[in-house]
Amino acid sequence: MSNALLKPIVATLFAINMMLAVVLVRLSVGGLPVRLLFVAVLLAVVGACEPGLIVRAVKDQRNQIFVITFLTCCALISSALVGDGFTYSIGQVFQIHIQAIIGVIVGYCVITIVGYQSMVLIFLLPIAISSIFAVLQFAGFSPAWSAYDALSALQPRDLVDFEGFDPHYRALGLSYSPVHLGTQLSLAFAVIFAYRVSQIGRNAIMSGFDRRLIATIALIGFVAICSGNRSPMLGLAIFFSLYLASAKPMLGLLAGLFMVAAVLLGDSIVEAMNSSGLRTFNTENSSGEGRLVLSVYGSMLFFYRPFGYGLSFDSIAHYSEYWDWLKNYPNSQAITVHALHNYYLMFINKHGVLALFVVPYLLRACSKNLVGVLAFVPYLVHIFYHNDGPLQADFMFWYIIPLVAQNPAFYSQQDREMTQTIAAGKPAQVTAVR
Repeated sequence: MSNALLKPIVATLFAINMMLAVVLVRLSVGGLPVRLLFVAVLLAVVGACEPGLIVRAVKDQRNQIFVITFLTCCALISSALVGDGFTYSIGQVFQIHIQAIIGVIVGYCVITIVGYQSMVLIFLLPIAISSIFAVLQFAGFSPAWSAYDALSALQPRDLVDFEGFDPHYRALGLSYSPVHLGTQLSLAFAVIFAYRVSQIGRNAIMSGFDRRLIATIALIGFVAICSGNRSPMLGLAIFFSLYLASAKPMLGLLAGLFMVAAVLLGDSIVEAMNSSGLRTFNTENSSGEGRLVLSVYGSMLFFYRPFGYGLSFDSIAHYSEYWDWLKNYPNSQAITVHALHNYYLMFINKHGVLALFVVPYLLRACSKNLVGVLAFVPYLVHIFYHNDGPLQADFMFWYIIPLVAQNPAFYSQQDREMTQTIAAGKPAQVTAVR
């Protein structure tokens, strides 16, 4: 196969994979997600046409792969200590950790072959389509709901993902659930921010207001409101405060004072939010009220068994041991029916305290790429309130890591020629296939 054909083939395979990841994430054949078939074909095509590229992907992404591998070992140790079966543990590792490594390699190969700009567009397109349908559903446009129902019928649905409510309770576009849409919106923001940095440079975007970035915040925030996703809204607000402090320090100071005032006037603000009628601003439902007891419960689980509960961890299975201590918390029954709704607690209880040994390494890496970390602020806030995240059901995260990790624009100010080259579609620090 000629290199002229390789680019459109890889782009098409990745686009189909992304569309399935957003619209039909649970569509499977014989227990194997259909989207993974396209990933396998993509890697087979790349391996046949450019065998050295996969080797180079492993080499250049070795830091990320090292972190995943280390956490895999932590998970296996934790699972062994609680008596998880070997077959079950290995199966989980393949579904979670190996898929993450494959995701990083796929992301690297796609950006190398199709280019930076094309990679961004392919990643964003299905999320944009789902978002448009979410807005239409919020507006009461019944054909948008009919489209969701038709696609939903093609894949199995876990009622836990909908908190016992009818799926039409909240706009969710064509995504599997409202939470999935919230995750996708947060990742979409990270991708757009990464692309803007590659276009105009790190110093330029952090020293002044970028109109396109501000428009992105407003647009994603609007979709989050339509879908009733509070955590992306909070994440965007925190990002904007940090961005404001960097671009306009005086305005950042005013924003800080405003946040202090918001804390002091918290009761009045909460009352106004609850009376708005929008779920995004409603803190009185069971999901909002159960956060405290779930967080305390998750922390207690970790301190009682710091080496973790293994890959079979299910917080609901242990609630009876802690009920006497937690039964007087508001909405305490949440621990009997819900997972922890906090990715970080879910992760540490699965992988155990040994996983914390990777934190200094991650902090050192992040300190060298603070702008890259800033791109993920909405995502990091979002997963604080939900169960999914890296190595915990969210596989799309790994596709976009090379967009940030391999982009020198995040590390230092680049000259105009380099940023224009990146924006034109040639990946940074990655040699594109000719």
